[in-house]
Amino acid sequence: MGRMTTGFVVSLPQFSRGAEADEPQLKQFVSQHGRFSVLMPGTPIADSEPVRLEDGGTITIHSFVVALNNDNVTYTVTYSALQLEQKTFSPQAFLERSRDAVVSTLGAGARLLSDSAIDLDGAPGRAFAVQKGDDIGVAQRVYVVNDRLYQLIVGASNGHRAANRDAFLNSFRIVGGRVGRLM
Repeated sequence: MGRMTTGFVVSLPQFSRGAEADEPQLKQFVSQHGRFSVLMPGTPIADSEPVRLEDGGTITIHSFVVALNNDNVTYTVTYSALQLEQKTFSPQAFLERSRDAVVSTLGAGARLLSDSAIDLDGAPGRAFAVQKGDDIGVAQRVYVVNDRLYQLIVGASNGHRAANRDAFLNSFRIVGGRVGRLM
């Protein structure tokens, strides 16, 4: 699901511009522990996975995934605590490194389709899309909120298209606390 690259999380579901698939109606999902809400096309499967860091420590990545059409379309939200190393970068420099790691992890032929600095109620973020070939890529938003890194990822493969991509990405909100910046 995720992997650590130079101290930050990279997730790799797939995204493409193929035929649009029928998707269930969006429903609000709230994670009290994750302190977020988002619209998802189904009930997500929750998972928590410890991941070893380069410095020998570990971080727990919490993920919530809805997979449709035999896993050819995925909607994912992850969050993890920011590590001390990650806090040494400016927020946008850190988010740019995260974006670059996604492009690099997809390998030769991956290209950045779009990229922009965004914010979530004042918290820094990055929105980008990466394509590899005709059928593999990533549409992602990444935010640094308080002491956490949040990632929203939409993917599709094998000629499928994520019909609710924009609604999902635009619906993400922090709940149960004030949005601030730790970095």
